[in-house]
Order: sequence, then C-alpha cells, then structure tokens
Amino acid sequence: MKTIAVLGALLAALIFAVTPAPGANYLINEDFEGPDFPPPGWQAEFADWTDVNFYSPVHSVHLNPSSTLVTPPMHGPRDLYFRYWVNEVLVSLDIYYSNDGSDWNFLRRSSPSPGSWQGAGPIDVSALPAPLYLQFRLDPWSDPTDHIFIDDIVVPSSTRANPSSNLVLQSGDYTGDGRTDIAVFRPATGLWAVRGLGRIYFGGLGDIPVSGDYSGNGISDVAIFRPSTGLWAVKHITRAYFGGPDDLPVPGDYTGDGVCDIAVFRPSTGLWAVRGITRTYFGRSDDLPVPGNYRGDGIDRVAIFRPDTGLWAIRGVTRAYFGRSGDWPVPGIYGWYGKSSAGGPFRSQIAVFRPSTGLWAVRGGERNYFGKAGDWPVVGGFTGYVIDETGIFRPSTGLWAIRGLTRAYFGTTGDVPVAR
Repeated sequence: MKTIAVLGALLAALIFAVTPAPGANYLINEDFEGPDFPPPGWQAEFADWTDVNFYSPVHSVHLNPSSTLVTPPMHGPRDLYFRYWVNEVLVSLDIYYSNDGSDWNFLRRSSPSPGSWQGAGPIDVSALPAPLYLQFRLDPWSDPTDHIFIDDIVVPSSTRANPSSNLVLQSGDYTGDGRTDIAVFRPATGLWAVRGLGRIYFGGLGDIPVSGDYSGNGISDVAIFRPSTGLWAVKHITRAYFGGPDDLPVPGDYTGDGVCDIAVFRPSTGLWAVRGITRTYFGRSDDLPVPGNYRGDGIDRVAIFRPDTGLWAIRGVTRAYFGRSGDWPVPGIYGWYGKSSAGGPFRSQIAVFRPSTGLWAVRGGERNYFGKAGDWPVVGGFTGYVIDETGIFRPSTGLWAIRGLTRAYFGTTGDVPVAR
C-alpha cells in the first residue's frame, strides 16, 4: 500500500506539474522544499508549512482566511504558474500585486474544483510595474473553515525588456495646448486619468499604454497595446493587430509626417517593424528600445540602449557609451544645438536616470540629483517650451515633482505615468 501511495503521489505531481515555456530563466522557482520557511526573500503571515502527503507529494503552504504569502520582489517577470488545492466548493484564491510590498492591487481570483491538486497558469504579469511583488490569500468572504494549499510557484523571466523601465510614448499632450499633461494609466481597472481634464476607462490588466498623436491633430490619443493578442486599440480612431507576446511597443513618428506610427521591437531577434512602412533588424535580446528624434528633423530613429555595457546605438546616426546596468534611459530634448549640417537645433539627446542615487545625467550636458529608488522618471514639455523638463512620479504617494516647476499629487501605487 505504501508503494501505491508513493506512486500515486508521484503521478499527481506529474499530472499537475507547472510547465512554463521550455528554456526559461526563472525569477522564482519555489517548491517549498528548502530547510526554512518562509524561504529567503518570501513573507508569510499566519501561513503554515505542511508535509501532509494527502495534500502534496512533500511540502506545501497552507493558507487559512487570515494568511498571506508574498513573493520576493521581481524585475522583468513574464508569467505566473502555481499549483493549488481547496477543501470546499467556491473557495477562491485571490492574487494581488504591488511595487512596494505594502500597497496592494487586485490582480485576479481563481476558484478550482475542491479535493484535488490543479495547475494554474500562464498568468501574464509582464506589464505590471516593477519591482513586482505578488501576494496570495483567500478571498475576503471566506469562511473560517476554508483552506487552500499552494505549491510550485514559478515565474519565468521575460524575453523582452522590462516595460516598467522602458515605456515608450510618442506624446503626452492630451489637450492639444502644446504642454505635457500629468496623467496615469491604472492597469488593474483600465482607468486613464488626466489631471484637470477627466477620467475614462480603456484597456485593462496586461495592456501596455501607447499614447501618441495617431490622427495628426496635435492631441495625444488614449491607446493600448495588448501583448497577448497583438491588439493595438486607439480610442475613437482605430484597432489593428500588429506584434505579439514577445514584442515591445515602440510608437513614434518614423516618417516625419506628424502622425504617430504603430511599431514594435522584438528583442529575441532585434526586429523593428513599423506598420505599413518598414522592417529592419537592430539590437538584441537584452537591449532596451529608445527611439527618438536624434537628428532634429522630426523623424524618430531606431535606437537601443544596452544596459550591461552602457551602449547607445542610434541607427544611421551614432554610437556612444553612456550609463550602466540599473539605469533607466531617458532620451529627451534637453538643450539647443543651433542649426548645423548634422541636424536641426532641437534633437533628442542621450540621457539616463539612476534610481539608486536619483542621478539624472545628459551626455555632454547637465548632471543633477532628483528623485530616489522607486520613482518613475518622467520627461516632457510641461511648460510648452520645446526644451523638455525632467521630473518623477512616486507611486507610493502619488507625488509628481517636476524639477523647478511644480509638485502635485495624482495617482497611486500600481499606476503607470503616461506623460511625455
């Protein structure tokens, strides 16, 4: 009988095994079989580490209505997988996310059939803000007798660049007055909120904001890219399918006609594809796309920043080394060049923001300290002048601070700033 029980447990483990994509690198691959509980980096409140073999081949985590289990912080996650077991019908597991480990936003609810181990995943978490914490707990309407056992939590790393440190927007002027507006996108609900203008709902969890002037009227349009299907949806203007799960959206004006073009960068192959215009290969899997108007002629150029070496490569324009791993690329128009054969007087310049120290550094230009770890850098024309201003959005408090200009509170943890 013991042999049969062991074989049965082994079979159950094989049937309900978590199966992420082959060849994945793991940010989390936790089966809770280490010597300590919680494992290093994890947090567990009122959760038990159990080896009751009826529930799991070896160890698992037992959650009751008062329990929480929190992952270590992650950068560049792709999908979430796990196994779980519940004791009653309608017992649900709630998953929340946070980028500071304290303010939690609802992600999803799962209700498996009771009495057997079941697998969950893939759950796309690649578009959530970084650093990313995930929290597991029973739904708030659980009875005291409800129980969940959870095991084999796996999060492969993304094959694409981290959207949190490399969000590409073509425009952030939602009123058409020539100024960048303070605005946020809330992935959990699809909320777009522009300070002093209004609130609308468009898109949802897993979508990446891609605002830009898609009609050429000088007003930034609300838009999203949905990696799971390749959908581009521009509110009141168009819907198109272009790209896929491993692509990063890189909207920009690649023809100089004043209209934002739909475009993607595919890190796995270095492909840049601009819908209806061109395809080219430039860059590799660990590069971050940084398109911009580097010649000052109104045409966005294909460009990448390679964090591990600090390389900036702007196709057909220049190559330079500036920055290091951990820096966020923040190209912008930071000064006046003067008219020359090399390009127009106002051009995108190479620049980085270093969260660990708050350093802003423009190649060949200014260096200053503004912001800290956990802040999102924001670059835009907040005064309406052609020269960009620098600032930060602090999700933990909703603070927007534009250097030398203004401070305001707008947004909260989990929001993505959509100002450019």
